[in-house]
Amino acid sequence: FPLAGFLPPFQEQKVMTTWPAMTKYLLKHPNFGGQLMNNELWLPSLLDPIIRGATTQTERAEKIYGYLRDNITCTGHSQLFTDESVSKIADKKKGGVAGINLLLTAMLRSAGLQADPVVLSTRENGIVNDEYPVFRPFNYVICRVYTDGKELLLDASRSRLGFGKLHYDCYNGPARVVNDAATLLTLKSDQLTER
Repeated sequence: FPLAGFLPPFQEQKVMTTWPAMTKYLLKHPNFGGQLMNNELWLPSLLDPIIRGATTQTERAEKIYGYLRDNITCTGHSQLFTDESVSKIADKKKGGVAGINLLLTAMLRSAGLQADPVVLSTRENGIVNDEYPVFRPFNYVICRVYTDGKELLLDASRSRLGFGKLHYDCYNGPARVVNDAATLLTLKSDQLTER
């Protein structure tokens, strides 16, 4: 059962509130949303050579995605929070799925694209119950980006994955875009529907 909150004698605190409150918590967390901020000092020097020559949003996204997919080694495919900063992941060229795809999101945003992280639960981890707005059942992070008017889901943690494709393990029912609206995505075998 998910914990709903604490009552006296403890300081009263709600744990389970709403999906927007949950995504707001994730956006403020230093090992999640905090990794998408304050990257202006180091990210442009990494990004500029990667996107040089790209003329469209889709080309910029493809170049960033291809660079990360081909140059960063994934050390674990079950992770909601990153263990280290995205700058260290870029420097060491290895990290967990959350760190890699948060780095992807940060790079896409720095390149002028609208991108947000998406949290989901893999098939092996089980289906998330949409009734309970808690982050603990989620164990995987991907990225949603809009390029040239199209919505794409990206996962740069798997070396053989094509642009705009997800591993079959990600198609496991509900996923949440980590934005102010906490947009619900339902991932079903190559079909993406939004509610």
